[in-house]
Amino acid sequence: MRFILLGLVMLSLLMSCNSKKDSGAKENTTPEIAENSNSSKLNKPRIISDKAFIKAVSDFRNKRISGDSIRRILRDSISSSFLEKWIKENENDTVGSIQSILGYLYANGKGCNQDHKRSFILYQQGANKGIPFAMNGLAVLLENGKGTEKDLFKAFEWYTKAAEQGDARAQCFLGLCYYNGLGTEKDLFKAFEWCTKSAEQGDAMAQCFLGLCYYYGVGTEKDLFKAFEWYTKAAEQGDALAQFKIAGCYYNGWGTEKDLVKAFEWYTKAAEQGNGDAQYYLAWLFIKGEGVEKNYTKALEWSSKSAKQGQRVSKKLVADICLNKLVTAENIDRGLKTLRELAQDSCCSDSQYKLGLMYEMGQHVAQNDSKAFELYRASAAQRYSPAEFRLGIFYYEGIAVQQNKRVGLLWIRNAASDGNQEAKDFLKNLKDHTVDKDYEMSLW
Repeated sequence: MRFILLGLVMLSLLMSCNSKKDSGAKENTTPEIAENSNSSKLNKPRIISDKAFIKAVSDFRNKRISGDSIRRILRDSISSSFLEKWIKENENDTVGSIQSILGYLYANGKGCNQDHKRSFILYQQGANKGIPFAMNGLAVLLENGKGTEKDLFKAFEWYTKAAEQGDARAQCFLGLCYYNGLGTEKDLFKAFEWCTKSAEQGDAMAQCFLGLCYYYGVGTEKDLFKAFEWYTKAAEQGDALAQFKIAGCYYNGWGTEKDLVKAFEWYTKAAEQGNGDAQYYLAWLFIKGEGVEKNYTKALEWSSKSAKQGQRVSKKLVADICLNKLVTAENIDRGLKTLRELAQDSCCSDSQYKLGLMYEMGQHVAQNDSKAFELYRASAAQRYSPAEFRLGIFYYEGIAVQQNKRVGLLWIRNAASDGNQEAKDFLKNLKDHTVDKDYEMSLW
């Protein structure tokens, strides 16, 4: 009986290895955008010439361009040697706009060593002179406790002042303060209101957050079409989170027609910017051949990048590819190492089970029922039904443990009650019905 069952278990295991059920997808959670920092990497920065920078500074000083415009320019690539010289020449300037720019450069370590304390002083000077750009920068430092003590209430005050003067990034951050209840009472409607103002000015982070609001119905009615619309605006500006979200829209047909090729394109863009979730899903597209030809090598490449960011599901995928799809001596070693690491994590009951099954089958490892038993027991303790079933079989047949049909049937019944079909089939086909009444109880 044991080996007949093993054949069925092995088949189900191979099928489960190819399933996205344990993908860790976040599509049904609340918005996960960061509160204060640029959580989404934007497109590769442009190279700004020295003359263009000088003109931008002049325009900002003379109020011909907004703080949002100078912020976009400062994010771009500017000669470090030039910036270093410019900082020295303007270090003691008392004009608020110049102090604000200096505050940004010190906060981000551009043309100088990063110095949040110096940045805080400069932002404070600019903010006190009514520069919204500096007010927002000051609020960010206060919110994060960089260069000063953390003070969410003061951060909220400065975000409000900058937002009311039209600074798009401050409007976005103010909306996020309302969303998270930072420095103020949580208010989803005000969060939506302020992020809408920011998004309409073209702020990519706000546009992405607005897409999330429409997707989940946060502060507004749920509307997948509007969610897709705002994701698109942000994604086209290079927002990695929005690119990941719009890929999901194309993959599932949310707010738009289903298009696997476009899903692949947008997952790729987000993955290339380092979005770990996008890297994971991109690997799956290569495995399944959706929107692109099957390519296990590419799947391993992208799942490995995601795994390096600590994505547990990506580590599982790496192990699966190495042990089941690109089976080489090197990959087997890598897959086993990864699977053993996962099995040590109490949250990875499925990995404990899979490693246990490998020991029971002698697949890529020396056959060892005792190790299989211990792994099944650890996994079953977390109510992972396949492990409950195998543990029950071990007790029922006396494999690596003293035979105890009573305990074995209890574990098998638990597996069945947790939805395991093999356990249900086992109990249905059990010929010895004389003991049924003795096993009505449950281990849980």
